[in-house]
Amino acid sequence: MRWVISEADDDAPASPARETVVWWGCELRAPPASAASPRGPGVWELHYDAHPDAGFDAEVRAVRLTAPGLLEDPGEGAVLRWRREGCAGDGLDDSADFDAEDEEPADPNVVHVAEPVADAAGTVSVNEMLTAQREVDARKNGGRSLEEHGMDAFATMPMERQQKMASAFAGLKDGLSRAFAELQERNGPDYAITSEDIAEIMQKMRR
Repeated sequence: MRWVISEADDDAPASPARETVVWWGCELRAPPASAASPRGPGVWELHYDAHPDAGFDAEVRAVRLTAPGLLEDPGEGAVLRWRREGCAGDGLDDSADFDAEDEEPADPNVVHVAEPVADAAGTVSVNEMLTAQREVDARKNGGRSLEEHGMDAFATMPMERQQKMASAFAGLKDGLSRAFAELQERNGPDYAITSEDIAEIMQKMRR
């Protein structure tokens, strides 16, 4: 994890604090699912190593992975950079004045899509996907939903193409609805549809 440590100069108290970039070792773990430690959408535990030189003990922080190379620490109210161990020298900016907001410049022609983080079993719920996308819409898409942006783009197409796409989408929706209903009928209402199920359904529909 990339942290900027500020240190005051005892010999010159009026001088600005010195800032040092520190890449701090830690391990990302799925939190225990229990009443005492409820897990919110996309929340993980970050287990920091002790850092005796900086005067910090080992500790655990609740975080959300928000984008490749970035995570949010709600307790600190900060967005932080991370990299895998051994990936130094990959072009990441180690300057102390790095601003996470500069990582992905705003572009009115770009619509951002959420990347919800799977749990330890590789599962992402529909609710987590929707929650993650709402957060991205509020933070990066001007408060407008992914659906609204899509409808705007759809409206710019020629009418003939709109009709063909609408017809194709309706067919896809009906086919998926029937396939999902069949899966639940065979396996029960609480059955969790897997990626393998989706792959098999799409293969059959393409035929």
